Amino acid sequence: HTYPPLTPNATHSMVVFHISPPRKKGKASISNPLSLSHNEKARRRTHSQQRLVVIMLALVVFFVLFHLWLGAARQINDAQADEAHLRTSKKSRDEAEFSARFPFVGSSQKFVSPSPTEVVVRYLVQLAQRKPAELWHVFGMETSGSFGHDPFQLQSLEKGECPWSSHTKVEWLPPRPLNTASISAAYKANMDKWNKLGLSRAARQKMSEFNPEEEVILWYEHISKTGGTTFCGLAQSNMDTMLVPRYHCMPKKGELMDGRVGSWSNEEMIEYLTTDHRYNIVANEWDPFPRDKLVLSGRNLQGTTQSNSFLQGSPRLLFVTTLRDPADRLLSSYTFFGVTGKDDDPEFGQWMKNNLGRVKNYKVGSKAAFRSNIARVNHSVWRFSGGELLHLAAAENKESEPGRAVRASQFPPPVTDEKLWKAPFEDAVRALTQQDLVLPMDAMTEDEGKAAMQQLLGWTQFGIKGRRYAGDKESGHVVTKGEVKNSNAREYLGDEYRALWEANWLDYVLFYWSRAVFFARLHCNDVIDDETLR
Repeated sequence: HTYPPLTPNATHSMVVFHISPPRKKGKASISNPLSLSHNEKARRRTHSQQRLVVIMLALVVFFVLFHLWLGAARQINDAQADEAHLRTSKKSRDEAEFSARFPFVGSSQKFVSPSPTEVVVRYLVQLAQRKPAELWHVFGMETSGSFGHDPFQLQSLEKGECPWSSHTKVEWLPPRPLNTASISAAYKANMDKWNKLGLSRAARQKMSEFNPEEEVILWYEHISKTGGTTFCGLAQSNMDTMLVPRYHCMPKKGELMDGRVGSWSNEEMIEYLTTDHRYNIVANEWDPFPRDKLVLSGRNLQGTTQSNSFLQGSPRLLFVTTLRDPADRLLSSYTFFGVTGKDDDPEFGQWMKNNLGRVKNYKVGSKAAFRSNIARVNHSVWRFSGGELLHLAAAENKESEPGRAVRASQFPPPVTDEKLWKAPFEDAVRALTQQDLVLPMDAMTEDEGKAAMQQLLGWTQFGIKGRRYAGDKESGHVVTKGEVKNSNAREYLGDEYRALWEANWLDYVLFYWSRAVFFARLHCNDVIDDETLR
């Protein structure tokens, strides 16, 4: 178009045309969907459907993965809950079964009163003052299975019956040690903590977080051949491995696998257990019971509260021991240590004499003649008196009448001179009354023994694991080598059995008494009023 020039004072009309660029073929205007071709619409519809399918697939995958994650999380939570429930249920079932079989204290009718320690001591001394030949009849030893005069009501107690039904003060029944319940509760609480921590490095590091004053150490007074292997195996089944010394529950000291913990001072004991070796069980096998260890639990031989300068900053001790028929224990010691299968193996009586001849060389904590004490008659009195009971050979001249009798007989005759046995016997009784549990060996793997260990220690596992043990691992009756043997001294010795029984008459008084106390606390627990003497 040609526009006329603009001149002053002239009026013009101007028309402006907008010329769009030509539209390229194959491109449609987005602003005008009506202009889309049929193919384009189909293509876009297909594309939208594909995007929708992709989105739906992504959502499906997301929900599937979320569902799998949620299911896995639930399974983990359920497994943890089930495990906790099983532990709780098993513990509850065990406790319910235990409560049904052996009722706990809680009855409002407590009509059986224990006696003070010194009354119990006097009762047992009067029994031991009878001639050994008389005691043979008192305990019904003429016939196997007889109870004789039954001075401890064992005939009823071993049947699971409580022999008292009215208000009774039992002269031979001591109260439980004054703080057994509180120390037992602390021990079980600590074991629950350790079982949750496990054996990881983190768990070991957390040991430093524990307050030594809150710790409880299980002291096992291990009389050789009274089930110590079984008891230590049970400890390993119920406690973390790191809490149990590997060598028969006996802690190391220097190069010694058995550090002879019975010879340690209280200061040494505390230092060892609160520094690098924080075990929760120790065992004393070869030395007498160190009665000064009672002070670590605030006790003394008289059964009263003991001021304890070591208690601050130190663990407390929970005392357990096992006792066995004295003659059977001696026979088991002989078959284990004395019978090697060689032609020159000594006879039973000669083996005892050989060992007792070496007793004079023994010193607490030393290697010299440390096994000779296993052949002692009245070993339990010797042990729990702190080693005060002298062997006859050491107390009598060999040329005296008693000395000649010892040399002439297979088994030593009973030492009835009260100047030699009365004071050690009294102290042995006092020490045994301060043990938190005196467990008859034959009951240890039976329901009664399991119930007592569960009550005091919280143990619920009574099978034994590990290749180091032989025997019936499922029931817990095991040995360290060979096979479980029948050490029945009556059958083995025949007519000579009575001589060995009478030589051990003091130990038999302790054996039957402690057995009766064990069963009375199980079967009469709901009627015994320990608090009357507190």
